[in-house]
Amino acid sequence: MDKFNELWNSMDITERSDGIPVAAIDGSVNRKKLHAATVFAVRAVVIKIPKGSTEETPKKEKMGILRFPQFWRERTIMYMEGLEAELYSDFTEANPTFFMMMDGMFSVASKCHADLSAYGCTPFKGTLDELLVRVRNTNDVAEAIRVECGWKKEMYKEVARIARKVPTVYVGKSFMDNSVFNDPEIYDIEIIDVLAKTPGFTKPFIQELEVGCSPQETVTISRSYMKFSKRGSVYVVEVLGNVNEDEMEEIFKILIYYSVKGYPLPLKLAHRRCEISDRYFNVLLRRAGGGLLRTGREAL
Repeated sequence: MDKFNELWNSMDITERSDGIPVAAIDGSVNRKKLHAATVFAVRAVVIKIPKGSTEETPKKEKMGILRFPQFWRERTIMYMEGLEAELYSDFTEANPTFFMMMDGMFSVASKCHADLSAYGCTPFKGTLDELLVRVRNTNDVAEAIRVECGWKKEMYKEVARIARKVPTVYVGKSFMDNSVFNDPEIYDIEIIDVLAKTPGFTKPFIQELEVGCSPQETVTISRSYMKFSKRGSVYVVEVLGNVNEDEMEEIFKILIYYSVKGYPLPLKLAHRRCEISDRYFNVLLRRAGGGLLRTGREAL
């Protein structure tokens, strides 16, 4: 309890900062393993707030046949995470003054799944479309995985570079870490979720990560556990850059300004808009499935 009291900053959420231009990005994936092949669809969307009533939600999406059946779940998730980074790069280039909210955790998204990392990585720069062409032209599954992993890692190295000028935070719902309280059985986020009775945030924890495939770059992130309403859950927030406690408080105020029922509304809207439901996926599959299976090329 003493450790928690030392770290936790209770906040009066009636005192909120002014609204600023914000945007939120989230992605989704759906796939079906057929007898002949695995068909996948990925989508990433960005929600702008405030936004005009006639403004469309910028998005990127792709449907295709997965080259090689190995690690089909992990690789299609990698496509989705890379597409989120691709959309982030395009959006921030056109909107450099927006405060960016990203779903998940940079420290996780910037890496490849352990089973895929075992193959190593080959640097590849380009869009998801270009990556799929590159993978389609190889007959070696190990080479395909190395290129895919290298593509994703390079995409997140670019995210880190952009975030030096564009304020960017990641909001995650879970984090399997116990480095704060050192409990062998309970993760830190679970302990804080029990002890935090009021909205607030923890002092930032600073961590350095190596991102990218080759060459790698050192990136500093600042991590804080935050609670946006009295009855809400605790979330883990990662800020790209080295921020102090006062700066983390300002970030908390921005997130709380846009929060509804204990969670940032822009991220909630992005999650709803990006979802690829089973019903919608099956419609896409019926429309494009025959051509996909004949050509092995992408739709959407």
